[in-house]
Amino acid sequence: MHSAPVTDEQVKVVGLSVGEIKRAPILIDDKLYFVKLDAVRPVKIPTLMDAREIIRRQLQNASRREASSALDNQLIAGAVIQQ
Repeated sequence: MHSAPVTDEQVKVVGLSVGEIKRAPILIDDKLYFVKLDAVRPVKIPTLMDAREIIRRQLQNASRREASSALDNQLIAGAVIQQ
């Protein structure tokens, strides 16, 4: 299970009851939104064993991106423009 970080806008809807509409609009990307809470789902927090593979893949991908970026910078620094 993978989820995005919680934003300030998402935190502002905490405390609403099902069917309730937030009185004040929420500002997101210079636009105002009114929020109505339709349903509440239970939160599943993964165990370390469940999250272990996801964390490993994320760290591996970050390592690959860093290595690729370092190689790109090295190749760009050594590049010579010929006409």
